[in-house]
Amino acid sequence: SKIAFVGLPCTIKAFRNAIDYQPRKFLKKDLFFIGLTCGGMKSRGFSEFLFMKNSGDKKNIKSINYRTKKPNRKADNYGYEFKCENHNGEINTVEIQFKEDIDKYWNGGYFQLNSCFFCDDIFSELADISVMDAWLPEYVDDWKGNNLIITRTSLGEKIIKDLISNKHLYCDIIDYKEVIRSQQGVIKKKRQRMQFRTQIMQKENKWVPLKRPAEDIKLSSAEKYYYLNLFHVAKLTRELWAINKNTSLIEKSVGLIYRSHNIKIKCYK
Repeated sequence: SKIAFVGLPCTIKAFRNAIDYQPRKFLKKDLFFIGLTCGGMKSRGFSEFLFMKNSGDKKNIKSINYRTKKPNRKADNYGYEFKCENHNGEINTVEIQFKEDIDKYWNGGYFQLNSCFFCDDIFSELADISVMDAWLPEYVDDWKGNNLIITRTSLGEKIIKDLISNKHLYCDIIDYKEVIRSQQGVIKKKRQRMQFRTQIMQKENKWVPLKRPAEDIKLSSAEKYYYLNLFHVAKLTRELWAINKNTSLIEKSVGLIYRSHNIKIKCYK
């Protein structure tokens, strides 16, 4: 009868909608929602691409750990760890680091889901509590990592206070502005640049989901160039990978996008 659901903003919204549409299925269910702060999701091709680029055949992947931590690295330079099987049936481990091997592709739009470009829920607003990495100078040096927590309901507040009083959780109280500062890059990409992405779709006579009013911020040509290309890179990598799993071809094709759209950006000034 008790369910704790950990999810992204979109999956928690879907769960809440399911409760509204089919309330009988959730009668006498004690539900608690833990929301993750999200800057956007990738398709499974993203993991396959990184593994093949750094190791070998994706068919050999047995498991993936998306958050490995080492004492000699800062919290924001975590790793992805792939466990794979070789031709002798032995399990080998391949680890890549975010800043050296992942960042370029993560922030370059590779394999991003199209729906994520039009999501403005960063902090899981429909959850009981929202959690996120503490990307702040005073915390990032701790290789084990720290989290920021937002309590959104009386139930969420009670659970967190009980954990603190029972010494299962250690918390500092910080100003909400520090939470914003810790996720400034995500806020800029998802919330403050929403208007520009919407304008692109409208110029192409494409359907745009109804969203809350977005900030109309004037972008430089370089910023427009960057955000326009994210669209094309995301679409190309998803579609091309589905028919040809070749890492070199993916990177060459993305390079062509950046060169060809350097002129087209003038259309969106």
